[in-house]
Amino acid sequence: MNFLNEVINQASKKIGSQKELDKYLGLAEGHLTETKAGRRGLPDFAQMRLEEYMGLDNGSLRAASAIITEKDTKIKKIWEKLVKAEAAAYKFMGDQPAKESVKQTAKKVKEIFKTSTKK
Repeated sequence: MNFLNEVINQASKKIGSQKELDKYLGLAEGHLTETKAGRRGLPDFAQMRLEEYMGLDNGSLRAASAIITEKDTKIKKIWEKLVKAEAAAYKFMGDQPAKESVKQTAKKVKEIFKTSTKK
């Protein structure tokens, strides 16, 4: 399962259903189903709202959504690196010491992105 799908699933459980999450995020019913299937990305406003709802750093879902919509394979690989780092951090969010690890990983993600875009 990919990172974005994992976050959507966890948020759906937290709010009660995927339909309710669509509504909470201001999306048309079924949008998240399309996102999970890889047919639609999440609009920026929905990404930010989902990040806030799940306690994620701002921008942490940007790469996960961009993988769906990006056509350039070089740029898509950059997004995939970012998602891999963010997903690793997300797995450790359950305990307090790991939250510091998440912050450190987020810094690394930003560094990877800056380095990758300079090439």
